[in-house]
Amino acid sequence: MFATRPPLIDTFARRISYLRVSVTDRCDFRCVYCMSEAMEFLPKRDLLTLEELDRLCSAFIGLGITKLRITGGEPLVRRNIMSFFNAMGRHVESGALKELTVTTNGSQLERFAGDLFAAGVLTGLSQGRPIADCLTMGAVCAREIIAQVGPRAQTDLKAKVAERLA
Repeated sequence: MFATRPPLIDTFARRISYLRVSVTDRCDFRCVYCMSEAMEFLPKRDLLTLEELDRLCSAFIGLGITKLRITGGEPLVRRNIMSFFNAMGRHVESGALKELTVTTNGSQLERFAGDLFAAGVLTGLSQGRPIADCLTMGAVCAREIIAQVGPRAQTDLKAKVAERLA
């Protein structure tokens, strides 16, 4: 889709390989940590569409971005967000993207965990240890994450944990 170009270099001559992209300012929690009492949300018409986000991220991947972190608010509350993660998964599958992560408060993991893993996403809990770290640290930590996501997603996660720990 995009031709490979020379890598992005910052003003200190360092190669830029990591990009954080916020897909929404919405969240299902109202923590004072990230939301003021007088929070004003962007009008939805001012947000990039998922297709525009795909083109933007793909262009950066073509410029040498190998680690992409999706943030928000809470990214998993964005309508149809899995279509975006599935689209980004093609870059993981091709090897162009080494790491695709989402920063989440964990509230939606029961609903999305299996699909996120299928898309190649390594999920990081905002208030806990990243699942990717837990998978490499061992079964005790992985059990903590599996317990958090509930019964619907546990089968998919247990298979991924066993695969990573094998």
